[in-house]
Amino acid sequence: MPEHRVRQGQCVHSIAKQYGVPWQRIWEHEQNAQLRERRDGENILYPGDVVFVPERETRQETGATEQRHRFCVRGRSVRFRIRLVQPVGQQSGAQSPSGAGGNTRLEPRSNVAFQLEVDGRTQSGTADNDGVIDVPVPADATQGRLIINPGPEQEMVTVRIGYVNPLSEISGVRQRLTNLGFCCGDESEDEDESLIRAVRRFQQDQGLEVTGQPDQATRDRLREVHGS
Repeated sequence: MPEHRVRQGQCVHSIAKQYGVPWQRIWEHEQNAQLRERRDGENILYPGDVVFVPERETRQETGATEQRHRFCVRGRSVRFRIRLVQPVGQQSGAQSPSGAGGNTRLEPRSNVAFQLEVDGRTQSGTADNDGVIDVPVPADATQGRLIINPGPEQEMVTVRIGYVNPLSEISGVRQRLTNLGFCCGDESEDEDESLIRAVRRFQQDQGLEVTGQPDQATRDRLREVHGS
């Protein structure tokens, strides 16, 4: 099979579904060894990454003739994890001030009810004390809808699944900072003033040395706070 060049929003699971090859065979193949070294896992690839896809293997199953047989293919799921925060003192559902998360300290939206709709399936639950929602979703899902506080004053957010770039890339740093409320955009690979300001605010908020540079300590803390 040809090598596959990754597009935005793709992961090994979606590539596996496209080619009909188990994701483990793709990710663990020796020709993808260098890719595994560069990326934290099969769920976070970068547009332009090249993934080797091995040939499909034929599998045989036995069954008696003149009878009906049912074969079940198990779909793989991954964890969808997001943390809900708001500026200190702001009521849930209120309009966030411009640049919230900049010079404003954030607090978790603890125990808030939610509904997550992905691929026609709705999951309901409550965020934990840290405002974290952690639920399984299909591995090849790319988009969903999150409803916070379902009811008359509900908030509705479109979520993109699998669109976070690797943390080793500047765009990956930007995306995680923006998701945490330290807004600086999520596309550019440039270390411009908006990124420097956001990094400084995050470092100050986390008690790190304030340098404005996305150094290893800052990236490690982003991984810890945001999740991979």
